[in-house]
Amino acid sequence: MKNDIFSVKILLIAMYVAGAIGLKISLTRDLFLYLVPLNLLFSAWVLVYFQPQRNRYFWTATALVYALGYGVEVAGVATGVIFGEYWYSTVLGIQVLQVPLLIGVNWWLLGYCAAIVSEKYMQYDWQKILSTATLMTLLDVCIEPIAIALHFWYWKNNLVPFQNYLAWFLVSIIVAMVLHYHKGFEKKNTIAPLLLALQFSFFAILNLLFYLFP
Repeated sequence: MKNDIFSVKILLIAMYVAGAIGLKISLTRDLFLYLVPLNLLFSAWVLVYFQPQRNRYFWTATALVYALGYGVEVAGVATGVIFGEYWYSTVLGIQVLQVPLLIGVNWWLLGYCAAIVSEKYMQYDWQKILSTATLMTLLDVCIEPIAIALHFWYWKNNLVPFQNYLAWFLVSIIVAMVLHYHKGFEKKNTIAPLLLALQFSFFAILNLLFYLFP
């Protein structure tokens, strides 16, 4: 198992580094945009694979977070009153109700990684919930400029409104409550901290590259 963990960690690091470089280089960008959904699915699969306790409580929490994340995005795109006025491109794959099905996976992936880290370092539930929501919102701050540059989604007037980040924080609090209040499964995962760090590093590097070499 230790060898498996080490090998998977090296693979994940290589994938995210290659992804950051490939998405910045115009000659390889289309290929790596095509691989974005596969990267997300593989990251989620790895997270589940190394989850030590995959019982009904784990799957219930996972399903609730997926449904919440996907549902709020559907409502957001349809009304424009939650996050602001935005719409998705085809980069993230198959859409239902104008929202990629992978968006629910993304909400779970980010939320669960943040929750695992918060569970490790915070003592009380309210601290864990606020920490998880803060980490998720900070990550969205890193994601938005790159998502716009690479046309993952579009904002009205090409501007991200402040309400997007406020809504992200509030929805993330609910996500964190679902994850932390489900006590029937172990909140430990050897891959989660690395995946969270890779997400932050991936988008931070891309932001820097797009800033230095527009």
